[in-house]
Amino acid sequence: MADLYPYLFLAAGLALLAWGGCVLVDGTVHVAKKMNVSSQPIGLARVGFGSSTPELLTSLRATMVGSPGIALGNVVGNNIYNALFILGVTALFLPVRIPQDSSRESMYVMVGVTVLLSFLGKVFHKIGWLWGSFFLLLYGVYVTCLLK
Repeated sequence: MADLYPYLFLAAGLALLAWGGCVLVDGTVHVAKKMNVSSQPIGLARVGFGSSTPELLTSLRATMVGSPGIALGNVVGNNIYNALFILGVTALFLPVRIPQDSSRESMYVMVGVTVLLSFLGKVFHKIGWLWGSFFLLLYGVYVTCLLK
């Protein structure tokens, strides 16, 4: 029976994750309706933040234990996984429409941030507190622009 515990915990974790995803999406739709705004910018800000919190904690932990490569790989890998795998699987079931408004702008921001990260890695070989502060400021500006 003890050999089954990891599988039971995995199954329970996946079930809770699925339930949490449903609650997050339903709550986001509710917030968008209450704020009388499109669900897309709210989704970009709230769902993006909520679904990326585990990556944040993983990257913080990896950096604290001296494995910054895992932190960076987590960020880059998650971005690639979301853009290619999750979007690809979703499109297998239903077409994913790309509206003319903030979706395209957000994709340009994603590409721009990816290019900036690549540049910083090539030139400086690290991201310190100054660039971290700049990234947080950019994120704040981005979310503020989304909600206007």
